[in-house]
Amino acid sequence: MTRDKINCLELAKKLMSFPSITPQSAGCIEYIASLLKEYSFKTEIICEGPEGARVTNLYAFINEGKGPNLCFAGHIDVVPVGDEKKWTSPPFKPEIRDGKLYGRGAVDMKGAIAAMIVAARNYLEHNDKAQIIFLITSDEEGPAIYGTKVLLESINPTLDFCILGEPTYKERFGDVVQVARRGSASFLLEIYGKQGHVAYDNFINPHSYATKIAALFEEMKLDEGNGILPPSKLNITSFDTDNMATNIVPDKTTIRFNIRYNNLQNVELLTKKLNELISQVTQDFTLALVEPSPEPYMSDIEDEYVKLFVKTVEEFTNQKTELTAYGGASDGRFIRRMCQVVEFGLGSSSAHQVDEHLVVSELENLSKLYGEFLVKFFDTQS
Repeated sequence: MTRDKINCLELAKKLMSFPSITPQSAGCIEYIASLLKEYSFKTEIICEGPEGARVTNLYAFINEGKGPNLCFAGHIDVVPVGDEKKWTSPPFKPEIRDGKLYGRGAVDMKGAIAAMIVAARNYLEHNDKAQIIFLITSDEEGPAIYGTKVLLESINPTLDFCILGEPTYKERFGDVVQVARRGSASFLLEIYGKQGHVAYDNFINPHSYATKIAALFEEMKLDEGNGILPPSKLNITSFDTDNMATNIVPDKTTIRFNIRYNNLQNVELLTKKLNELISQVTQDFTLALVEPSPEPYMSDIEDEYVKLFVKTVEEFTNQKTELTAYGGASDGRFIRRMCQVVEFGLGSSSAHQVDEHLVVSELENLSKLYGEFLVKFFDTQS
Protein backbone atom coordinates (compact mmCIF):
# COMPACT_ATOMS: atom_id res chain seq x y z
CA MET A 1 0.00 0.00 0.00
CA THR A 2 1.79 3.05 -1.30
CA ARG A 3 0.07 5.95 0.41
CA ASP A 4 1.19 7.01 3.86
CA LYS A 5 -1.17 5.75 6.48
CA ILE A 6 -3.77 8.47 6.83
CA ASN A 7 -5.40 8.09 10.21
CA CYS A 8 -9.12 8.08 10.85
CA LEU A 9 -9.34 11.64 12.12
CA GLU A 10 -7.35 13.13 9.24
CA LEU A 11 -9.40 11.17 6.71
CA ALA A 12 -12.65 12.36 8.29
CA LYS A 13 -11.40 15.96 8.08
CA LYS A 14 -10.45 15.47 4.44
CA LEU A 15 -13.86 14.05 3.50
CA MET A 16 -15.66 16.80 5.42
CA SER A 17 -13.77 19.47 3.48
CA PHE A 18 -15.66 18.56 0.28
CA PRO A 19 -18.88 20.66 0.01
CA SER A 20 -20.87 17.65 -1.21
CA ILE A 21 -24.41 18.93 -0.77
CA THR A 22 -26.96 16.54 -2.30
CA PRO A 23 -26.60 15.39 -5.06
CA GLN A 24 -23.09 16.74 -5.63
CA SER A 25 -19.98 14.68 -4.95
CA ALA A 26 -17.81 17.82 -5.21
CA GLY A 27 -14.81 15.52 -5.65
CA CYS A 28 -15.43 13.50 -2.47
CA ILE A 29 -16.31 10.16 -4.06
CA GLU A 30 -13.52 10.59 -6.59
CA TYR A 31 -11.08 11.08 -3.72
CA ILE A 32 -12.36 7.96 -1.94
CA ALA A 33 -12.06 5.95 -5.15
CA SER A 34 -8.43 7.04 -5.62
CA LEU A 35 -7.65 6.16 -2.02
CA LEU A 36 -9.23 2.71 -2.26
CA LYS A 37 -7.34 2.05 -5.49
CA GLU A 38 -4.11 2.57 -3.59
CA TYR A 39 -5.33 -0.05 -1.15
CA SER A 40 -5.73 -2.50 -4.09
CA PHE A 41 -9.51 -2.14 -4.46
CA LYS A 42 -11.03 -2.21 -7.91
CA THR A 43 -13.38 0.73 -8.30
CA GLU A 44 -16.22 1.74 -10.55
CA ILE A 45 -17.87 5.16 -10.51
CA ILE A 46 -21.39 5.29 -11.89
CA CYS A 47 -23.07 8.64 -12.55
CA GLU A 48 -26.84 8.85 -12.99
CA GLY A 49 -29.55 11.48 -13.01
CA PRO A 50 -30.53 14.57 -15.00
CA GLU A 51 -28.06 17.16 -16.24
CA GLY A 52 -27.30 19.65 -13.50
CA ALA A 53 -28.24 17.18 -10.77
CA ARG A 54 -26.03 14.20 -11.54
CA VAL A 55 -25.50 11.69 -8.78
CA THR A 56 -22.12 10.03 -8.27
CA ASN A 57 -22.00 6.45 -6.98
CA LEU A 58 -19.02 4.29 -6.09
CA TYR A 59 -18.72 0.52 -6.15
CA ALA A 60 -15.38 -0.75 -4.86
CA PHE A 61 -14.32 -4.31 -4.12
CA ILE A 62 -11.32 -6.45 -3.33
CA ASN A 63 -10.93 -10.22 -3.76
CA GLU A 64 -14.29 -10.49 -5.52
CA GLY A 65 -15.79 -13.97 -5.55
CA LYS A 66 -13.40 -15.44 -2.99
CA GLY A 67 -15.63 -16.48 -0.10
CA PRO A 68 -18.33 -14.61 1.83
CA ASN A 69 -18.10 -10.82 1.61
CA LEU A 70 -18.67 -7.93 3.95
CA CYS A 71 -20.09 -4.71 2.55
CA PHE A 72 -19.61 -1.23 3.99
CA ALA A 73 -22.22 1.23 2.74
CA GLY A 74 -22.93 4.91 3.17
CA HIS A 75 -23.36 8.34 1.64
CA ILE A 76 -21.10 11.37 1.32
CA ASP A 77 -23.83 13.85 0.47
CA VAL A 78 -24.84 16.27 3.19
CA VAL A 79 -27.76 18.58 3.84
CA PRO A 80 -27.35 22.35 3.25
CA VAL A 81 -25.61 24.31 6.00
CA GLY A 82 -28.35 26.93 6.42
CA ASP A 83 -27.20 30.31 7.69
CA GLU A 84 -23.42 29.95 7.75
CA LYS A 85 -23.15 32.94 10.09
CA LYS A 86 -24.68 30.80 12.84
CA TRP A 87 -21.81 28.31 12.66
CA THR A 88 -18.96 28.76 15.11
CA SER A 89 -16.51 27.73 12.38
CA PRO A 90 -16.96 27.33 8.60
CA PRO A 91 -18.95 24.14 7.93
CA PHE A 92 -16.57 22.84 5.25
CA LYS A 93 -13.38 23.74 7.09
CA PRO A 94 -13.34 21.06 9.81
CA GLU A 95 -12.08 22.25 13.15
CA ILE A 96 -11.24 20.44 16.37
CA ARG A 97 -12.36 22.06 19.62
CA ASP A 98 -12.47 20.45 23.05
CA GLY A 99 -12.10 16.91 21.73
CA LYS A 100 -14.79 17.34 19.08
CA LEU A 101 -14.53 17.66 15.32
CA TYR A 102 -16.90 20.27 13.93
CA GLY A 103 -18.18 20.50 10.36
CA ARG A 104 -21.02 19.47 8.08
CA GLY A 105 -21.12 15.71 7.59
CA ALA A 106 -19.21 14.88 10.78
CA VAL A 107 -21.74 12.34 12.04
CA ASP A 108 -23.96 12.07 8.96
CA MET A 109 -21.92 10.39 7.79
CA LYS A 110 -18.40 11.12 6.64
CA GLY A 111 -16.95 10.19 10.00
CA ALA A 112 -18.30 6.67 9.68
CA ILE A 113 -17.02 6.36 6.10
CA ALA A 114 -13.55 7.35 7.27
CA ALA A 115 -13.79 4.76 10.08
CA MET A 116 -14.84 2.07 7.59
CA ILE A 117 -12.01 2.80 5.15
CA VAL A 118 -9.34 2.81 7.85
CA ALA A 119 -10.71 -0.37 9.43
CA ALA A 120 -10.74 -2.17 6.07
CA ARG A 121 -7.24 -0.97 5.19
CA ASN A 122 -5.80 -2.05 8.53
CA TYR A 123 -7.43 -5.46 8.35
CA LEU A 124 -6.31 -6.12 4.77
CA GLU A 125 -2.69 -5.41 5.66
CA HIS A 126 -2.64 -8.67 7.59
CA ASN A 127 -5.50 -10.56 5.94
CA ASP A 128 -5.21 -9.88 2.23
CA LYS A 129 -7.70 -12.57 1.14
CA ALA A 130 -10.82 -11.00 2.68
CA GLN A 131 -13.57 -9.99 0.29
CA ILE A 132 -14.71 -6.45 1.18
CA ILE A 133 -17.08 -4.19 -0.75
CA PHE A 134 -17.87 -0.47 -0.52
CA LEU A 135 -21.11 1.08 -1.76
CA ILE A 136 -21.08 4.89 -1.49
CA THR A 137 -23.48 7.42 -2.99
CA SER A 138 -24.04 11.17 -3.22
CA ASP A 139 -27.84 10.82 -3.21
CA GLU A 140 -29.22 9.78 0.17
CA GLU A 141 -30.29 13.01 1.82
CA GLY A 142 -32.44 13.91 -1.21
CA PRO A 143 -34.91 11.84 -3.23
CA ALA A 144 -32.51 8.85 -3.31
CA ILE A 145 -33.72 8.01 -6.81
CA TYR A 146 -30.31 7.77 -8.51
CA GLY A 147 -28.22 6.65 -5.55
CA THR A 148 -27.85 3.27 -3.84
CA LYS A 149 -30.96 1.90 -5.55
CA VAL A 150 -29.58 2.53 -9.04
CA LEU A 151 -26.08 1.46 -8.01
CA LEU A 152 -27.33 -1.93 -6.84
CA GLU A 153 -29.49 -2.38 -9.92
CA SER A 154 -26.56 -1.54 -12.19
CA ILE A 155 -23.91 -3.67 -10.50
CA ASN A 156 -26.20 -6.39 -9.09
CA PRO A 157 -23.53 -7.54 -6.65
CA THR A 158 -23.76 -10.62 -4.47
CA LEU A 159 -23.79 -9.36 -0.89
CA ASP A 160 -23.56 -11.53 2.21
CA PHE A 161 -23.77 -8.90 4.96
CA CYS A 162 -23.73 -5.12 5.12
CA ILE A 163 -22.93 -2.42 7.67
CA LEU A 164 -24.49 0.96 6.92
CA GLY A 165 -22.73 3.76 8.79
CA GLU A 166 -25.72 5.99 9.58
CA PRO A 167 -25.58 7.92 12.89
CA THR A 168 -27.36 5.71 15.38
CA TYR A 169 -26.53 6.01 19.03
CA LYS A 170 -28.92 7.92 21.28
CA GLU A 171 -27.10 8.65 24.55
CA ARG A 172 -23.75 6.86 24.42
CA PHE A 173 -21.62 5.11 21.86
CA GLY A 174 -22.88 1.61 21.10
CA ASP A 175 -26.23 1.82 22.89
CA VAL A 176 -28.15 1.16 19.66
CA VAL A 177 -27.89 -1.10 16.62
CA GLN A 178 -30.41 -0.22 13.96
CA VAL A 179 -31.93 -3.28 12.29
CA ALA A 180 -35.14 -1.85 10.81
CA ARG A 181 -36.79 1.33 9.59
CA ARG A 182 -40.38 2.34 9.04
CA GLY A 183 -41.48 3.45 5.60
CA SER A 184 -42.77 6.92 4.83
CA ALA A 185 -45.76 8.04 2.75
CA SER A 186 -46.76 11.70 2.36
CA PHE A 187 -50.26 12.53 1.13
CA LEU A 188 -52.13 15.58 -0.13
CA LEU A 189 -55.86 15.60 0.65
CA GLU A 190 -58.04 18.22 -1.05
CA ILE A 191 -61.53 18.61 0.41
CA TYR A 192 -64.13 20.50 -1.63
CA GLY A 193 -67.11 22.60 -0.62
CA LYS A 194 -68.99 25.52 -2.12
CA GLN A 195 -67.79 29.09 -1.81
CA GLY A 196 -70.18 31.63 -0.33
CA HIS A 197 -70.63 34.75 1.79
CA VAL A 198 -70.54 34.04 5.51
CA ALA A 199 -73.73 36.04 6.04
CA TYR A 200 -75.79 33.57 4.02
CA ASP A 201 -76.40 29.85 4.13
CA ASN A 202 -75.81 28.99 0.47
CA PHE A 203 -72.28 27.66 0.98
CA ILE A 204 -70.73 24.32 1.93
CA ASN A 205 -67.83 24.85 4.30
CA PRO A 206 -64.98 22.41 3.54
CA HIS A 207 -63.45 23.22 6.94
CA SER A 208 -66.34 21.41 8.61
CA TYR A 209 -65.37 18.27 6.72
CA ALA A 210 -61.68 18.85 7.36
CA THR A 211 -62.03 19.05 11.14
CA LYS A 212 -64.09 15.85 11.22
CA ILE A 213 -61.54 14.06 9.03
CA ALA A 214 -58.69 15.33 11.18
CA ALA A 215 -60.43 13.93 14.26
CA LEU A 216 -60.76 10.55 12.54
CA PHE A 217 -57.07 10.69 11.63
CA GLU A 218 -56.20 11.24 15.29
CA GLU A 219 -58.27 8.22 16.31
CA MET A 220 -57.01 6.04 13.46
CA LYS A 221 -55.22 2.92 14.66
CA LEU A 222 -53.47 1.26 11.76
CA ASP A 223 -51.79 -1.64 13.56
CA GLU A 224 -50.05 -2.72 16.75
CA GLY A 225 -46.56 -2.80 15.29
CA ASN A 226 -44.50 -5.78 14.22
CA GLY A 227 -41.65 -6.89 16.45
CA ILE A 228 -39.00 -4.18 16.50
CA LEU A 229 -40.99 -2.05 14.08
CA PRO A 230 -43.36 0.22 16.06
CA PRO A 231 -47.01 0.85 15.13
CA SER A 232 -47.75 2.77 11.96
CA LYS A 233 -48.60 6.39 12.72
CA LEU A 234 -50.31 9.23 10.84
CA ASN A 235 -49.34 12.84 11.53
CA ILE A 236 -50.94 15.93 9.99
CA THR A 237 -48.29 18.39 8.83
CA SER A 238 -50.41 21.28 7.53
CA PHE A 239 -53.87 22.75 6.88
CA ASP A 240 -54.01 25.17 3.94
CA THR A 241 -56.80 27.24 2.45
CA ASP A 242 -55.25 30.31 0.77
CA ASN A 243 -58.19 32.39 1.95
CA MET A 244 -57.33 35.73 3.52
CA ALA A 245 -60.88 37.12 3.36
CA THR A 246 -62.87 37.13 6.61
CA ASN A 247 -66.30 37.21 4.96
CA ILE A 248 -65.97 34.34 2.49
CA VAL A 249 -66.11 30.59 3.02
CA PRO A 250 -63.64 28.97 0.59
CA ASP A 251 -64.53 26.21 -1.82
CA LYS A 252 -61.52 24.07 -0.95
CA THR A 253 -59.20 23.23 1.92
CA THR A 254 -56.10 21.06 1.94
CA ILE A 255 -54.62 18.70 4.51
CA ARG A 256 -51.09 17.43 4.14
CA PHE A 257 -50.03 14.47 6.23
CA ASN A 258 -47.42 11.78 6.55
CA ILE A 259 -47.67 8.15 7.62
CA ARG A 260 -44.67 6.32 9.03
CA TYR A 261 -45.58 2.71 8.43
CA ASN A 262 -44.19 -0.71 9.25
CA ASN A 263 -44.07 -3.85 7.13
CA LEU A 264 -47.66 -4.75 7.94
CA GLN A 265 -48.70 -1.93 5.61
CA ASN A 266 -47.96 -0.73 2.10
CA VAL A 267 -48.93 2.38 0.13
CA GLU A 268 -51.77 0.67 -1.71
CA LEU A 269 -53.30 -0.68 1.50
CA LEU A 270 -52.89 2.67 3.28
CA THR A 271 -54.52 4.53 0.38
CA LYS A 272 -57.48 2.15 0.45
CA LYS A 273 -57.94 2.62 4.21
CA LEU A 274 -57.70 6.40 3.89
CA ASN A 275 -60.24 6.60 1.10
CA GLU A 276 -62.69 4.50 3.13
CA LEU A 277 -62.18 6.68 6.20
CA ILE A 278 -62.52 10.02 4.41
CA SER A 279 -65.63 8.77 2.58
CA GLN A 280 -67.37 8.49 5.95
CA VAL A 281 -67.35 12.31 6.05
CA THR A 282 -67.58 13.42 2.41
CA GLN A 283 -67.42 12.06 -1.11
CA ASP A 284 -66.10 15.32 -2.54
CA PHE A 285 -62.33 15.01 -2.16
CA THR A 286 -59.13 13.93 -3.90
CA LEU A 287 -56.26 12.07 -2.25
CA ALA A 288 -52.80 11.81 -3.77
CA LEU A 289 -49.37 10.51 -2.82
CA VAL A 290 -47.10 13.53 -3.23
CA GLU A 291 -43.56 12.11 -3.25
CA PRO A 292 -41.70 8.82 -3.60
CA SER A 293 -42.50 6.52 -0.70
CA PRO A 294 -39.53 4.84 1.04
CA GLU A 295 -40.66 1.37 2.05
CA PRO A 296 -39.94 -0.18 5.45
CA TYR A 297 -37.36 -2.85 6.00
CA MET A 298 -36.43 -5.22 8.81
CA SER A 299 -33.39 -7.47 9.12
CA ASP A 300 -33.60 -10.90 10.68
CA ILE A 301 -32.37 -10.45 14.25
CA GLU A 302 -31.74 -14.22 14.44
CA ASP A 303 -29.37 -14.14 11.47
CA GLU A 304 -25.88 -15.32 12.44
CA TYR A 305 -24.14 -12.21 11.10
CA VAL A 306 -26.61 -9.85 12.76
CA LYS A 307 -26.13 -11.64 16.07
CA LEU A 308 -22.36 -11.60 15.61
CA PHE A 309 -22.38 -7.85 15.00
CA VAL A 310 -24.55 -7.18 18.07
CA LYS A 311 -22.24 -9.37 20.16
CA THR A 312 -19.23 -7.44 18.87
CA VAL A 313 -20.80 -4.12 19.84
CA GLU A 314 -21.77 -5.35 23.31
CA GLU A 315 -18.33 -6.79 24.01
CA PHE A 316 -16.52 -3.72 22.69
CA THR A 317 -18.64 -1.21 24.59
CA ASN A 318 -19.29 -3.39 27.65
CA GLN A 319 -23.01 -2.68 27.64
CA LYS A 320 -26.29 -4.14 26.48
CA THR A 321 -27.23 -2.70 23.10
CA GLU A 322 -30.78 -2.03 21.95
CA LEU A 323 -32.07 -3.23 18.58
CA THR A 324 -34.21 -0.46 17.13
CA ALA A 325 -36.15 0.86 14.15
CA TYR A 326 -35.60 4.45 15.25
CA GLY A 327 -35.58 7.47 12.93
CA GLY A 328 -36.40 8.22 9.31
CA ALA A 329 -35.79 6.31 6.11
CA SER A 330 -32.33 5.15 5.03
CA ASP A 331 -30.67 3.30 2.17
CA GLY A 332 -30.95 0.17 4.26
CA ARG A 333 -34.26 -0.41 2.49
CA PHE A 334 -32.44 -0.99 -0.80
CA ILE A 335 -29.61 -3.09 0.62
CA ARG A 336 -31.98 -5.32 2.60
CA ARG A 337 -33.35 -6.69 -0.69
CA MET A 338 -29.95 -8.32 -1.19
CA CYS A 339 -28.71 -9.23 2.30
CA GLN A 340 -29.09 -8.64 6.02
CA VAL A 341 -28.06 -5.12 7.02
CA VAL A 342 -27.30 -3.36 10.29
CA GLU A 343 -26.91 0.38 10.75
CA PHE A 344 -24.25 1.51 13.16
CA GLY A 345 -22.33 4.75 13.36
CA LEU A 346 -21.75 7.82 15.50
CA GLY A 347 -24.24 9.84 17.54
CA SER A 348 -27.27 11.38 15.85
CA SER A 349 -27.90 14.36 18.17
CA SER A 350 -26.09 16.98 16.04
CA ALA A 351 -26.93 15.58 12.59
CA HIS A 352 -28.39 18.19 10.21
CA GLN A 353 -27.81 20.92 12.78
CA VAL A 354 -25.65 24.03 13.01
CA ASP A 355 -22.22 23.10 14.41
CA GLU A 356 -22.62 19.42 13.58
CA HIS A 357 -19.82 17.54 15.30
CA LEU A 358 -18.41 14.20 16.35
CA VAL A 359 -16.46 13.17 19.43
CA VAL A 360 -12.92 12.35 18.31
CA SER A 361 -12.50 9.43 20.73
CA GLU A 362 -15.75 7.91 19.50
CA LEU A 363 -14.59 8.16 15.89
CA GLU A 364 -11.47 6.19 16.77
CA ASN A 365 -13.54 3.65 18.67
CA LEU A 366 -15.92 3.27 15.75
CA SER A 367 -13.06 2.33 13.44
CA LYS A 368 -11.67 -0.10 16.01
CA LEU A 369 -15.11 -1.70 16.43
CA TYR A 370 -15.50 -2.11 12.68
CA GLY A 371 -12.04 -3.67 12.70
CA GLU A 372 -12.95 -6.12 15.44
CA PHE A 373 -16.03 -7.16 13.52
CA LEU A 374 -13.95 -7.76 10.40
CA VAL A 375 -11.82 -10.17 12.39
CA LYS A 376 -14.82 -12.02 13.81
CA PHE A 377 -16.72 -12.04 10.52
CA PHE A 378 -13.92 -13.56 8.49
CA ASP A 379 -12.83 -15.87 11.32
CA THR A 380 -16.24 -17.56 11.12
CA GLN A 381 -15.44 -18.49 7.51
CA SER A 382 -12.14 -20.23 8.30
